[in-house]
Amino acid sequence: MKMNDVWRDIQDSILKPIGEFLSLRYQTILVFANFLALALGTVYLLDSSGTVFWNIFAIFMVTTLLGNLVSVAVGGKYSFLDYGYLLLSMAVFIFIPLANTGVSFDPSFIESRSILSNILLLSLFVFGGVIAYIRIYIQEKSAGQPKAVKKLLEENKVKDIVKIVLIGISLAVLLTGVYVSYDLLTRNKGVLFEVFIPGFSLFLALFFITLTLSIVKLGKNKTSLFNLSVLSLGLLIFAVCMLPFMAVQEMIVNSERSYLTAFGPAPKNFSTNKNTVQFKEVPFSLPDYLFGTYNREYTLIEDVVFYEGKNGVDNGIKLRFDVYLPPKGKVLPGGNSILVRFHGGAWTIGDKSSMNFPQVNKYFASLGYVVFDVQYGLNNTRKKFVDAFEMPENVGGDFRIDDMLRHAGMFFKYLKQHYSEYGANIDSVFLSGNSAGGQLACAAGLALSSGKHSDLLPPQGLKIKGLILLYPANGLSKNMGIDGTAELADPALMAEKNSPPCLVFHGEMDGFVDPKISQVFREAYIAKGNTHCAVLTMPLAGHGSDFYFSGFYNQIFTYYMERFMYLYK
Repeated sequence: MKMNDVWRDIQDSILKPIGEFLSLRYQTILVFANFLALALGTVYLLDSSGTVFWNIFAIFMVTTLLGNLVSVAVGGKYSFLDYGYLLLSMAVFIFIPLANTGVSFDPSFIESRSILSNILLLSLFVFGGVIAYIRIYIQEKSAGQPKAVKKLLEENKVKDIVKIVLIGISLAVLLTGVYVSYDLLTRNKGVLFEVFIPGFSLFLALFFITLTLSIVKLGKNKTSLFNLSVLSLGLLIFAVCMLPFMAVQEMIVNSERSYLTAFGPAPKNFSTNKNTVQFKEVPFSLPDYLFGTYNREYTLIEDVVFYEGKNGVDNGIKLRFDVYLPPKGKVLPGGNSILVRFHGGAWTIGDKSSMNFPQVNKYFASLGYVVFDVQYGLNNTRKKFVDAFEMPENVGGDFRIDDMLRHAGMFFKYLKQHYSEYGANIDSVFLSGNSAGGQLACAAGLALSSGKHSDLLPPQGLKIKGLILLYPANGLSKNMGIDGTAELADPALMAEKNSPPCLVFHGEMDGFVDPKISQVFREAYIAKGNTHCAVLTMPLAGHGSDFYFSGFYNQIFTYYMERFMYLYK
């Protein structure tokens, strides 16, 4: 049998039934589906409750988007509408996570929800419904195309050249999906892309399948070997990018098991008063992933100086903090407990504010916690972790780990003297940080709770109620050439029976901080007879996978972080 006969059989047996399915009846369904998705999406933005119902709605919404993409890929004579929808979809799927992340990284912007990205997402349902409506009620004629477009398309040579160029560019972009898939499925990469890709993976899946359908649509013969190969590759990339979303239930089950083992049942309800701010109702909200997370009010005070160095290695440094205060006059679950957060950056880069996931600060302040985002001295004599990052002004020096913890001690001294100015509860303090900041938060918390290293961290009467660590870089400072006392560089050595309870986040695919480090830390607790340490290990997550605040990983961790802090405050 000749190859052409094979493709003809495929066309008759597969593509023709698909074409029949994409009939007026299917277009009618799309009209109503798009209208319902648009209406419910608008209602959700006004309501923003994270219930199971809204998760079901979001699955329906994604299904409608995929239905629109299949419809325009098969298309009709109004090809300019089809290409317009595909182009808009690709732009929206890339823009949404970037825009939501952009506003979440602005300390003064209340939410992690971009109004523009929300409008663009809803516009896909408007556009999709319009295209389906046109196909139902308007006879598809070549005259329906704008004259300029029609004239251009009649020039076969021009059309062919344009299509070849577009296919070439699109294919090159599609091939980046191979790297994205590799990044998701492997560990020990040690590249910054692992910070972004896992959390954005659902958007990437939608982007690459849209790009794939665009390439197929551009081809002359939908059943050519080239198009079938492109479609196969695109579907494979789509499937890999969907894996983190498909693993959400596994993440929740494993996280629940780890949490229960360490701390017992998590409280589900915090008040029967409807006027009281509540924590997250479900561990993961798909609408929040798509639209961004709703946030309540808070007050921000920036750049408060808590220490100026005058002598020795500290000469010339000036360290500051930002504080996020809860709204007054409301019943809030945080009860003005203190959350102190240290940024990451391999002890050589990084900063407070926009460099330290400020949406976490905003979110927990709105729940009633007084959140301090704190600077510490960075080592400027070693190679920077990322050369392109500028070191903040007045924080650099030839600092060891001991010096950085001494700076933390200066902050705690300031906090003891001024906590009443911020309405903070000095008897309920949680320490948190990611990567290098996680190592410092861990070392400071264990040193303060044990009374060790009082020369660096003199007791200030702070009651450390818990540690919240995200992929803590315990024991890794030596890899950066930064010295420090052994048990300060590797805080697992300070674990005791009465060490504060600890909640840890770590991605299985972390290429910078081996996930075993967090497990070793937990085992150090267990060895001392302290069972109050839980490691929430996230499948397919890399280093910094909490980057997207509304992403799979950060939502689930935040759900348990809320309950952990409420339990021990």
